[in-house]
Amino acid sequence: MTARAHTVHASPRRHAAGLICAAALAWLASPAHATALWTDQAAPAVAASREAEVSRAVAARWVRWEASALQAVLAGRGTRGTLTLPLPDGRQVTVDLTPVAVMAPALAARHPDIRTFEAVATDGSAVRGRIDWSPQGFKAMLFTPQGRVFIDPGRDAQAGLHQVYWRQDLLPRQRQADQVLQPPAGVMRQALQAQATPTGQTRLRTYRLALATTGEYARFFDPLQAVPRKEVVLAELVSLVNRVSGVYERELGVRLELIEDSESLIYTDAATDPYTNEDGGAMLGQNINTLASVIGNANFDIGHVVSTGGGGVAYLQAVCANWKAGGVTGLGAPVGDGFYIDYVAHEMGHQFGANHTFNSITGACRGNRVASVAYEPGSGSTIMAYAGICGADDLQPHSDALFHSGSQDEIRAFLAGSGGSCAAVTAGDNTVPKAKVLSPVGLTIPRNTPFELVGKGSDEDADKLDYLWEQRDLGPAGTPTAPTGNAPLFRTFVPGSSPVRVFPQISDLIGNTQTLGEVLPSTTRTLHFRFLVRDQKAAPMAGGVGWTDYALNVTANAGPFKIKSPNAGGEFTRGSRMTVRWDVAGTDVAPVSCTAVDVWLMSAHGAKARRLLAEAVPNNGEAKVKLPDAALANARIKVKCSSNVFFDLSDVSFNIR
Repeated sequence: MTARAHTVHASPRRHAAGLICAAALAWLASPAHATALWTDQAAPAVAASREAEVSRAVAARWVRWEASALQAVLAGRGTRGTLTLPLPDGRQVTVDLTPVAVMAPALAARHPDIRTFEAVATDGSAVRGRIDWSPQGFKAMLFTPQGRVFIDPGRDAQAGLHQVYWRQDLLPRQRQADQVLQPPAGVMRQALQAQATPTGQTRLRTYRLALATTGEYARFFDPLQAVPRKEVVLAELVSLVNRVSGVYERELGVRLELIEDSESLIYTDAATDPYTNEDGGAMLGQNINTLASVIGNANFDIGHVVSTGGGGVAYLQAVCANWKAGGVTGLGAPVGDGFYIDYVAHEMGHQFGANHTFNSITGACRGNRVASVAYEPGSGSTIMAYAGICGADDLQPHSDALFHSGSQDEIRAFLAGSGGSCAAVTAGDNTVPKAKVLSPVGLTIPRNTPFELVGKGSDEDADKLDYLWEQRDLGPAGTPTAPTGNAPLFRTFVPGSSPVRVFPQISDLIGNTQTLGEVLPSTTRTLHFRFLVRDQKAAPMAGGVGWTDYALNVTANAGPFKIKSPNAGGEFTRGSRMTVRWDVAGTDVAPVSCTAVDVWLMSAHGAKARRLLAEAVPNNGEAKVKLPDAALANARIKVKCSSNVFFDLSDVSFNIR
């Protein structure tokens, strides 16, 4: 195949020293000196050249980075610039690069060939993420509207071969349940206090991270050397912390920074290191003792050890405390997002005060559920859930890179108390966005009937916002297909650009399918939701998250509200009359009290409203409407209560000719 070349471009500098680097970048990007940074490669040839790919995706775009050219671009410390990156679907995106500190200044000075950046799309889209570069290769994690994208090298990184893939295409890992330990005997656990909606400016809390490795971990990343090289292992630790810290900064305003003496915690000989690689419980105490003696408790704020075995185990609310080194994460192939987010970010989440959020008791979920924060149906899908290891209750194979609002509450409460006592706090100039629910309050909806909630976000800084609706109900443990009592019904999805959420998701309604973790309420109860608005900010400042809560009543004495016709497909003539019929199902009387409905013509391609056919017609089960004088394929009818949030969508598409 024909390879395509891509270049780097320069952006203005703020400081005199930066002007020199800007000139260098501009020179590299000039027509006379354009330097190809990456080229597409044929997948079979690339795959054949890699014997032990450590983070293999089932589908990927393959590229070759030109190491010398990229090194020339990224070598200048403290510079800013732009870089064009490949995407898995053949597209590309240009991002602004802002250097971000992952290593303490003295550590970074000893390793100038390891660079870390925050990346933000130059076109104003919602693409942003983290990038790091070292002699071991180029790595990137990008958050895009279509999902997370990763660029990762193989173990033969000197060849410059990398795979570009979607998060959902990463192969599932064999994952174990972890252990969460309460603070040591005699120490009172900090109680969870209700967190008020944040206002004003965000604050960035920076924590000094002492991250140790077993000899087996070091050998995994440098297997061909007689003694694994510490600089090779450090490059991998920087990648790990860069991605984990990027998530913590966006979600919580927390930054992790590797301590100055990090090399002293990289053990390269399994026979002499102070850790029992395959025993996470043993390593917990070993790490507390090792870091106290080698580093000194006064010289770090949170400690952790990574290995190739032993699973995960951590003390709850450990940060800043005497047991702050009480965190262990181990996996046979400890690399890539499946390790960084599903494992390390999860275990560190415990150290920052977060419990498990899943409601399942199947598979690895059995015995590990925490009733006080079991907000997620099934295995859950957020960082503190158990995605992929709860058998039939698994919502998805891997965790999404976000914390459930219940986890955010726990962590923020901890940071407001003892967990914030050792942080270096930086006041930022980022204003927390504001969240507002537009759906009416005090509503009651019928059972087994779809509904939609609408919010609105605003931001004084005019930042690009994303939105998230989450259910916040606690009830009996159980399967997501048959929830009982006040158990959670609706799963968390990744934030998006729309402040509207349809329950269940619109693709289920169009396809007449059901997604695990999306169950309509069938009993009389109250549903509680949180609407979150995020400004997506990260380095060099803390991300802002605003929220507001909303309650919705359900009655089992009405519903389901359902369209009866049109529901047979077929074709209708443009401009013709159509009779729409629906089952009122008791929604016209108290407690629902819906006296009028609106009739919409929709497109099944995304189901966006195309035209209002009738407004505020009586909720009596029938309305005559006129179709538009325009052709439309795959049309649906939507009947929605004019004064409420519930509706129904016709089951079968029809065409207007």
